[in-house]
Amino acid sequence: MPEPSVNNVYILKLEIDDDSQAGLKFSQEIRKFDLKASIIFLTVHDEFLSTTYKYQVEALDFIVKRNDSIEPVDAGIDGENEK
Repeated sequence: MPEPSVNNVYILKLEIDDDSQAGLKFSQEIRKFDLKASIIFLTVHDEFLSTTYKYQVEALDFIVKRNDSIEPVDAGIDGENEK
């Protein structure tokens, strides 16, 4: 892993293999090492948006992929990034 920095950006899929929350678990490991980095989740599972709060990793955004396109969620993870 790179040195902790505000310039680090991690884009993680939520589902890896058959584990629908593998990306969330990995983001917790990233946070243990890098408190300054930005974490963005990419998924087809928009129903997991509320689940990301439980993991308390302070994600920058949650991007939902639908029908071969990528769409940001209307409100960011923190609810302040209204589009």
